Amino acid sequence: MLIWDLCGSLSHRAFKMSRGNQREIDRARAQARAAGKGEKKEGDPTQRQAKDGSALQAKVEAKRKAEAEAAEKAAAEAEYQKQLQAAGVAPVAKVAAPAPAPAAAGGGKKKKQEDLSFLDTAVAVKKK
Repeated sequence: MLIWDLCGSLSHRAFKMSRGNQREIDRARAQARAAGKGEKKEGDPTQRQAKDGSALQAKVEAKRKAEAEAAEKAAAEAEYQKQLQAAGVAPVAKVAAPAPAPAAAGGGKKKKQEDLSFLDTAVAVKKK
């Protein structure tokens, strides 16, 4: 009966886990997530679009210019090779850089071969 009296005096909430400060923790987490979501851009959206568009256009123009220069250089090289061939000179082939040596499995360092000649003399002495 003693146990019943003790349990009866306690409310049923005493046996339940309370959430404590869970609400405050959730609010802090939500605030941290909201702070990390992207920055607000300043200015008028149409002005930003115009600025972004002009930057993109400049980038595209630079890329086209680089491609045109590369094509022009390739055409000049082909013309030069054609002139050399017409003059009877052997065309100059481009030499590729030598490929790097493959790395050894032991970390790239070669092991020095040890001098084991002293063993031959030791074996010869034992045989006598």
